[in-house]
Amino acid sequence: MRTSSNLKYHFSSFSSDAKEIYIEFSKSPHTNIFLKNKSSLLENADVVPFNQQSWISNPMQFCLDHYGYVHFYQIILISNNIKTIYEFNKDELNNIIYAPLSNIILSILSFNLA
Repeated sequence: MRTSSNLKYHFSSFSSDAKEIYIEFSKSPHTNIFLKNKSSLLENADVVPFNQQSWISNPMQFCLDHYGYVHFYQIILISNNIKTIYEFNKDELNNIIYAPLSNIILSILSFNLA
């Protein structure tokens, strides 16, 4: 029971955008707004060289470094056709990371909430 309350407390500390992102990824793939709009994410993405050792198997660190916000990591995974964080490495990504622009991510998210 205590673990559940700690988890609820931790989740309640997230921003509303972060909460909505996590809620979106709890949905089935055919209803997830980010999966439905994957092409828009890729059309509006920066191409970032994979040049940090700290990013290997750590898309959250990449998001923190690139966006200043860790909660976009699931979007980074789907944008780069990565199934697990363990595939987040130079070899799997051919030394580049497609990083959708944060305003596009938030726009897609806000469109879903409207």
